[in-house]
Amino acid sequence: MLNGDFEMVELSEGTVVRIFNTLKEIRILSGDGESIQWEGPVDEIPQLWQPSLGSAIGLYRKCMLLEGETVDTAVCVPGVGWCNVTGKRIQMLFEDGIRLDVDLESQEVVYCDVRRRKERWRLGQEGLPRYVLERLRQCEVFKDVE
Repeated sequence: MLNGDFEMVELSEGTVVRIFNTLKEIRILSGDGESIQWEGPVDEIPQLWQPSLGSAIGLYRKCMLLEGETVDTAVCVPGVGWCNVTGKRIQMLFEDGIRLDVDLESQEVVYCDVRRRKERWRLGQEGLPRYVLERLRQCEVFKDVE
C-alpha cells in the first residue's frame, strides 16, 4: 500500500497488478513494471486478467486488516503475505489470515489466528509453540523490509 494504492507482483506470471482509487481502477503491467498490458475500470477487465485481479483483490482486502494504524507501505510477497515495519514493530499478515506482531524493543510476539484469538509470547522464550516458530521462520523473506 502506498498513498491508498495497492500493488501485487505475481512472480510466477511475470505481472504486476496495481489497484487505484479503492478498487475502482486497475493497471496490469509486465513483471518489470515498465510496460502496461491493460488499464481501466475494474468491471471492464478482460477475462485473461481476471484471475490476477481476483488474487490482487483478495490480498488487498487482507492488507486492509492492517489498518487502524498509519500504514504507508506494506511489502507483499505472493505465497507468504504482507509485512509492515514501523520503528521497532513488525507486523505480518499471512495469506491464510494468520497475523504476527513482533515488538523488537519489548521482545513480545503476538500471534493471532484466523478466529482472532491472540496469544502472547516472548522471542527466545523456551516452549515457544512450533506453529509460532514456523511463522517466524517464514518471515525470513521479509528481512530486507525497512
